[in-house]
Amino acid sequence: MSANTTEQQWIKKAEELAPLLREMAPRTEELRTLSPAVADACRTSGVFRLLQPASYGGAEADYDVLLKVLEIMATGCPSTAWVGFNAASHNWMLAMWPKSAQDEVWGADADAVISSSLIYPAGKATLSDDGSEYTISGAWPFSSGVNLASWVMLGATVQNGESQGRRVIALVPKSQINVIDVWHVAGLTGTGSNNLEAKDLSVRREWVVDAESLSNATAPGLEINKAPIFKAPIFGLFPHLVAAVVLGNARGAYDEFIAGAAQRKTTYARLTPAQLVPLHLRIAEVAALITSSRLLLQADAEEAMRIARTGEATPMADQIRWRRNAAFAATQGTRAMDLLFAAYGGGGIYKSNHAQQRFRDAHAAISHIQVSWDINATEFGRLALGA
Repeated sequence: MSANTTEQQWIKKAEELAPLLREMAPRTEELRTLSPAVADACRTSGVFRLLQPASYGGAEADYDVLLKVLEIMATGCPSTAWVGFNAASHNWMLAMWPKSAQDEVWGADADAVISSSLIYPAGKATLSDDGSEYTISGAWPFSSGVNLASWVMLGATVQNGESQGRRVIALVPKSQINVIDVWHVAGLTGTGSNNLEAKDLSVRREWVVDAESLSNATAPGLEINKAPIFKAPIFGLFPHLVAAVVLGNARGAYDEFIAGAAQRKTTYARLTPAQLVPLHLRIAEVAALITSSRLLLQADAEEAMRIARTGEATPMADQIRWRRNAAFAATQGTRAMDLLFAAYGGGGIYKSNHAQQRFRDAHAAISHIQVSWDINATEFGRLALGA
């Protein structure tokens, strides 16, 4: 892997990986985490390190490249793509920590996987009297990929001092927290998004960063990591990762439906899909939903990289607009999946039909708060109207 790897080379890597992910998708769901074979294949491909600094052996690729790779991975297995975007985005985030933290994590293992739970009200951070460390306590849900991780990032709210009320993120070894196996769910089962617990955990102050600094170009790691990707705002772009998985899942379902159409006939009239005019309309709508959603996500990512190359912080108005777009794309991707699942009729509900797993994965993904249409649309509307 190299920072000189081209976009087309990354796309080829993802396309080579996708068939294995598709083959292993039922097993991934059964295990409720990635199998060693799938995890090793992802590591070997380099996708986990797409946004890692080149100085630590990563690719520091542009954000639009990551979205394209995730979409392709999700055509094979949405759960694996979900874990992939978490691994990649956490390397992106670690690049914004002080150099001492980056050296300790990547110096010991350049392939280290980091998981997180950035639900800030779930954690409390109390600064010591001398200001040298925080005491972190809390119980956090939804730590995707934690079974593969050696480090975790924990969201918390500062309880005292000048920063009281501020949202912060603490980086800690996974060995210092408890992982609670609760991930028995209907969709995205293979992500292993278990709960985390910590009590009175001492964390050096420099290993705790202000969450806002990751979106306004003031993070301490930017002193050493100068590539444009590290100027791109996490707040404005994280929803696009979720949307890319939703979109890839729908695209995979579309490809599978088209590939199997010639072998299917209706139960009573014995008509093929090619003979059903209403189905023609549904397929056209699905294709348009997928294509338009992809263009929307890519346009945002490309715009974000253009702004990042200027070195300036991204205006919050742009970030809110991007979040609206990602939520819209995820909603459209879910509609595409719903249309395809309905098109299968009764045959779609059999566990032997992969469409039912994709249907469940789509609705699990769209439930993520980052792509909530109600929340993101309301925020955009409030800003647009000056409320």
